[in-house]
Order: sequence, then C-alpha cells, then structure tokens
Amino acid sequence: MLTNAIEVMSYIKASAGRSNLGVIFESKNHPRHDGSTIYLPKITSSTTQEEMIEMMASTDHEVAHDRYSDFEILKEKKIDVTKSVVGYVWNFIEDSRVNYIEAKEYAGFRDLWEQSTPQLLDKIRVASKSDESLITKLVAGLIRWDSAVSGDMFPLCAAAGFRFSENKKITKTLKTFDKKLIACQNEVEKVKGSAMTYELAREIVIALGGNPDEETPKPKSPTEENEESKETEGKKSKERKEGKEESSKKIKEGEGEEKEEEEDWCIKEVEIKESDLDKLVTRHELDKTKMSKVGLMYSVGKENSSWAITPIDNFVVVNYSNNKLDSGNTYNTTELLNTRSSSANFFEASYHERIIPSLLASENFAQQIRKELQIRFRVRYEYGIKKGKLDVARLARIVTKAPGYSERVFKKKIDATDLNAAISVLIDMSGSMSGDKALYAAGSAILVNKVCQVLGVAVEIAGFTDIINTDIEKHVPLHYLYKPFNTAMVREEELLRYIGASSTHMIGNPDGENILYAYYRLMKRKEKKKLLIVMSDGQPAASGSGRGLGGFTSKVIAEIEKLKRVDIYGLGLMSNDVTRYYKNHSVVSNVAEIPIKLLELIERKLFV
Repeated sequence: MLTNAIEVMSYIKASAGRSNLGVIFESKNHPRHDGSTIYLPKITSSTTQEEMIEMMASTDHEVAHDRYSDFEILKEKKIDVTKSVVGYVWNFIEDSRVNYIEAKEYAGFRDLWEQSTPQLLDKIRVASKSDESLITKLVAGLIRWDSAVSGDMFPLCAAAGFRFSENKKITKTLKTFDKKLIACQNEVEKVKGSAMTYELAREIVIALGGNPDEETPKPKSPTEENEESKETEGKKSKERKEGKEESSKKIKEGEGEEKEEEEDWCIKEVEIKESDLDKLVTRHELDKTKMSKVGLMYSVGKENSSWAITPIDNFVVVNYSNNKLDSGNTYNTTELLNTRSSSANFFEASYHERIIPSLLASENFAQQIRKELQIRFRVRYEYGIKKGKLDVARLARIVTKAPGYSERVFKKKIDATDLNAAISVLIDMSGSMSGDKALYAAGSAILVNKVCQVLGVAVEIAGFTDIINTDIEKHVPLHYLYKPFNTAMVREEELLRYIGASSTHMIGNPDGENILYAYYRLMKRKEKKKLLIVMSDGQPAASGSGRGLGGFTSKVIAEIEKLKRVDIYGLGLMSNDVTRYYKNHSVVSNVAEIPIKLLELIERKLFV
C-alpha cells in the first residue's frame, strides 16, 4: 500500500547501509546489484503491497550476498553463470546458503522472504509447467531439494517448493548431498563458504551425469523446437488467405467494384487522453470520397500513467527548529534557512500590519477552547465514600456514629480522560497561496500551537511545496518543518519567522507525496488518537509534469481513510477541490475564517 511506501524506502536504505551499498530506484523493473549499488524499480501508484515486500526481501538478499558471498571465485574459475551448468547450480546453492545465514541472524528477513517467495515459486512453476527440457527438470529438482533441507527455516517456501513436479532420479541424487548443503548453510566466512558451495555444485553436476567444465548446450531455436506447430500454422494461414480470396469474389459486382454493405447512420464515442487533444486536426476532404455514415465523438479520458514516489533521500526537508536540512542536502536550498532575509522580513511585517488586528475573534475562540478543555480534563475527586483516601475535612462524621454516614470519610481521585492525541497540520505553501492565504495560514498555525502547548497535546506544523531537480528534470518534494513533534516548544515569533522564510520559495504543491511524509511521521507517534489536517487551496500540481499526481493523491488519501489509523481532514482555502479528494472536509470562503475553522475542527476531533 502507498501508505507504507516511505517506510519501505527507509527500510531498504537502512538494510543496504549495513554493507555500505547505495540504492537507486529506476524506471525499469530489473532488480540487480553491481557490487556497490542496488537497483530497484520505482514505487508508483500502481505498486502493490506484495511488490514492496518483494523489494525489501530482495534488498536483504543482496546485502546477504555482499556480506557472505565471494564472487571472485567465478572469475578465478572462469565461470559464466548464464552459460555454465555448474555456475547455475552454484548460484542456486549460494542463494540457499546466504538466505539461511541471513534468516538466522535477522528474523525480519525471514518473515519478508516467507511473504514474497512462495508466490514467486508458484509463478515459476506455472510458467514452466509445459516445459519438459532438462534444465527445467533440474530447476524443479533443486527447488524441491532446497525446500526439504531448508524447510525448518522457510516452511511456507517449502510448501510452495513441494508443489513442483518431482523427477525421482534427480531427487534421489540430490538427497545424498543433504548434509553438505547443511554444512554450507552454517559457514559464515565468505571465501570458505563460497568455495564449499562451488565444490558442492561440481559434485552435483557430476552425480547427475554432466560435465562441470562444459558450457550449457545452446537451447534450440523456436524454429527447431516448434517446426511442427509452425507448419500447422502455415497451413492455417494459407486456408485463411484462400478463404479471404473466396469471400472477395462473392462481394464483387461487375468490373471489380465492391458491393457496398448497408450501414446505419450512427455516432460512436471514443475516449482519448488530454495529451492527445493537440494531435487532432480538422481536415477538409476536397476529393470525391463518400462521407462515412459513422461519426466519432471524442471524450477526454484519464491518463494511464503512474506517479512515481520520490525516494526518501531526495525529499528536501527544511527543519527550522534545528536550523538544518534533515535530508535532500544535495540541493542548493540552504538559503531557505535564512529567516532574516528581506522577503521573510516583509512577510513578518505584513502579518503584524494586516493580520494581527483581525485575529481578535480567533484569539478569543482559542481562549474558549483552552478553558473548555482544561475544565473537561481537570483532575477531580469523589467525596463521601466508604473506601479510598482519608478525607480530613470529614473526620467529624466518625463521632456521630450514624449508620451509613459516619463511615463515609474517604475520597477518591477521578483521573481525567487523557486527550492522548497527536495532531499534524500540513499547509500548502505553493505559489497560489501567496498573500493573505499564507498570512492567515500562519495565524492559524500560531493559534493551534498555543492551544496544543497549553493542553499538552503533541503537535507538528509543517508546510509543503516542491523544487525542480534540473539533473533529472523532475520535481522534488520540499517539506518545511516549522514545529516538529520532537521539539517541545516553538515561540510565536519563531513560528512566524519560519513560515516567513518558507514564503520565499512557493512553487508547486505535490500533495500526495507530502501527505505520505506527514503520515509517516505521525504514525511514529504513540498517541492513541492521530489527526492529520491538510490545508490546501487547489488541486495537486507539481512544478514539472504533474501527470498522474491527482490520481496518486486520491489513492494516498483513500488508503489513509480506509486504514483508519489516522483521521485525515481536508480544509479547503477558498477552493472546493478538497471535496474531490477527502471524505471529511470543509471549505473556507473567506481567508479571515481560516483560524476559527481550524480550531473548530481540532476541538470537534479531540472531543470525539
């Protein structure tokens, strides 16, 4: 699921870091490891949860190879695993060895491998079902053998492995090497372990009647293997051709003129993409060709494109409270940390001049919320009870010796219901927010910060836009942390200064990716109740090509709403676009109403 995407990328980065390996997410789906970098397909809006689990498992597997495998043995023995039978068998046994070692050391890998590999084995089995070649039989035999030996560590993989067809001769031969495979799986030293698997691979090839020094025979070409089926197809093709000629004769009239079939007038609807509209031109036919009776009516359909999630390392995160870039330090954005620039000063001056005078109603409302919540969650006592802590003020009752009265001299503390909540406020800081929208958003953030500080509610206030990476000609999410969860307190003047500094760079608004990042941070909190409020004044739009971003954002929000781990709410600022994306939403038609609307929302959600 997309809500796990950032967590998955963080996991992959951390796992690869165990061997100082880099990670690159690329467009092609060809996972590989070149010795210094692991290459994985980009996570997009079409990536499934199963595929993400497979990516994590594959990363752990490649890291295990880097830690425990000695690939120099292939160069030393001049083995090409794509051509040599012994090379292929060695690669299989070495995979089994490093997987077993990694699973013993790290239970997380074992769980991931068990979740992803059984489905992969089933796909291989189904795809090779009709293939009776020797290499396919060998693959099936090796999988069944490894399933038996490694079944204690990977029981689900073993169950899938045993579904492969059995060749009794291969099974009997491989079974004699059980103890040697187990010995390999318990050898963690790189050079020694890989040498053991190489020798075992040679012994297996010899035992199966092969020559370990011989290259794999070239597979037959499709022509050689399917000669009979090709001849059959040729006959069918000839028959179809003859049939067409016969049909052609039947529809001819006179000197080769075809008989025009009767056709009704009709309109056919054709769905096209927006990007195709500019390719359509109206052309006048000046020849004497008859006009068709079929008209085409075009409607604009959805683009069939997937939005690729930006790798977590490429996110530009400006943490103002720490005065540093938390990530994305390869981009020249250090100027954003300058909270005393002329633009930031202008923003602050405008706030004091134009916004503060109109925030009186909002300030009063914030005070009401604070008082109401404090009263509601104030510690209280129950008095005049028979058990509890002795109440000195009621000791005189003891001397009355009145049944049912004199023994009621105790009190009991009634703990207030803890709010136990964490709130994340995410503000759209794109170009369209310039002016009063950004100023009132700043006022809202300041008021929310005040209320949450008094109540002791964990709060994070952030903004978002993007930046163009000219190297790849693609946007990169830019996330402003004005008040992070892990910063206990940010003063009003500091918060205003931070938002003012970020107002110097307001471009696009890739909502989906920034919502994912805010959600990822919020999910790390231990509070029972989690609320994510997104304030936006328009639909998602990246600085570069935003194709697929709207659908991606919808999918992200829908997943969060479905999981119900976080209560997500869209607050539209003078725009109804939030109604298209959020199930729970409201729209502010006047910027001066933003603070009160936001505070009302938080009050309502905290009291639920």
